[in-house]
Amino acid sequence: LEFRRVLFRSATGQLAAFMDQGKDENGTVHVYAGPNRMAALGGSATGGLLNLFNMKGKAVFVAGSAADGSGGLFSIRNGEGSQVVRASAEPSPEIAVYSDDGQQKRVITAPAKP
Repeated sequence: LEFRRVLFRSATGQLAAFMDQGKDENGTVHVYAGPNRMAALGGSATGGLLNLFNMKGKAVFVAGSAADGSGGLFSIRNGEGSQVVRASAEPSPEIAVYSDDGQQKRVITAPAKP
């Protein structure tokens, strides 16, 4: 048997989770709490990606492999989905903290190699 989408429902018939084949034949898994998507896990050409959502459906935590490098990254976002903290491993490790409006940031970088 070959499936392209598998649904999991609660005892009352509400969607609890599903797995499917996403874009470019990459797999995805979505987890729900009531009608709200709470988490998504997916694969891509550059690696894995994890999104955690608030009850408004906004991604508040995103982690995965960087699209422009081979290292990892994560992003913490406010309740409206705007990035407030970002950390990446490559090309040089750094952590950035953003202002509420996302227009200003302070960056901490790893010390340069001697």
